[in-house]
Amino acid sequence: PEKTLSALLLPSAGLEDISLPVAPQYHLLLVAAQTAKRQKAQATGDPGALLWLEEIRQEVVRANQDTDAAQ
Repeated sequence: PEKTLSALLLPSAGLEDISLPVAPQYHLLLVAAQTAKRQKAQATGDPGALLWLEEIRQEVVRANQDTDAAQ
């Protein structure tokens, strides 16, 4: 989670609303998304198994919403 948080905080990522307490949730959702994408790539033979920036943004928003709902 620490490395994930560091990557999300890079200015080049252009991500907003990144929160330290939500770092484990970001990591969990991004790992799950990458795993699903990798499985789809293997099933279809498509080598494009990387997450796109927009997919990462969506998971950040989802993690923030999940955290807000839990609170």
